[in-house]
Amino acid sequence: MSPGIRPQAGVVLVFVSLLLMLLTVMAGSFSLTMRSNAALVNNIKTQTEFRALADAGITYAKWMLTQPLPATRWRADGRQYQFDFEGHPLTIHIQDEAGKFDLNKIDRAMLLAILSAVVPVEQAELLAQRIVEGRDQDGFDLSEDELTTQVDRGQLYPRRVGRYDSLRDLYRVQGMTPALYRQLSPLLSVVSQRQTVDVGVASEYVLAALPGSDQAWVQQVLDVRSIDRKGAKAVLIPPSMDRYVSVNSEQRGQWLTISVSLQRSNGQMQLKSALVGKNINGVFPIFTNIEQQTDVYPASDQ
Repeated sequence: MSPGIRPQAGVVLVFVSLLLMLLTVMAGSFSLTMRSNAALVNNIKTQTEFRALADAGITYAKWMLTQPLPATRWRADGRQYQFDFEGHPLTIHIQDEAGKFDLNKIDRAMLLAILSAVVPVEQAELLAQRIVEGRDQDGFDLSEDELTTQVDRGQLYPRRVGRYDSLRDLYRVQGMTPALYRQLSPLLSVVSQRQTVDVGVASEYVLAALPGSDQAWVQQVLDVRSIDRKGAKAVLIPPSMDRYVSVNSEQRGQWLTISVSLQRSNGQMQLKSALVGKNINGVFPIFTNIEQQTDVYPASDQ
């Protein structure tokens, strides 16, 4: 080979090397895109599958709530039921809203007691004050960016001044986090419109939050309810609870929250909740959906 050809061979070699590098980058980018698309498709498939499973669980729960025989009829007092649908084990909770504290009626002392059980006292006092203030006015300590972000995530609903129309309105309160909301939401309601909770259908967590409650009293209520479906009339109500409790209230059975959860193999828990109301204008359907929401909790948040 003549000396004059060698520089051209060097240029070709550099060009080929650059071309190979470019092709490698393009191949890597294409592979990454394909993996991302595959993950996205799999996520959509998983979410769609869960929504179908949850809807089946909610429908089944409604049916079990209407069984003619008391022995087979499911109860709306927070107890847990298992339902296997197409090989998927679902956990179903049904809670009568009459057994929860109404967010628009609860007083500051009871609200503070609930919050103090899950956060430090100083933080509980501040949150209780903000929640009560938020109930009385439309002023919340959130920036426009924070509000916009929460609206984009579907965390907020249109709200009337002077009341909370949905539990999701708690996200407007500064200091509210998803983990804290998850702990509070089973205890609170916005539809009972009463300051008292019906001990005949209240969950174990609500019973334990009442002033003067202890484990022995809670267990006594649960034991009596297992025999008497109308519940807890034979239970002695401590004087400290008088202003907070009722038995067999008129609101019982009007609004129920049906929650369906599925534990995934990766540790994630998917949860769908439906607030349903009794159809007072006709026989069928017996329950109509009022509000639904779906959440995914990572393994670290269990």
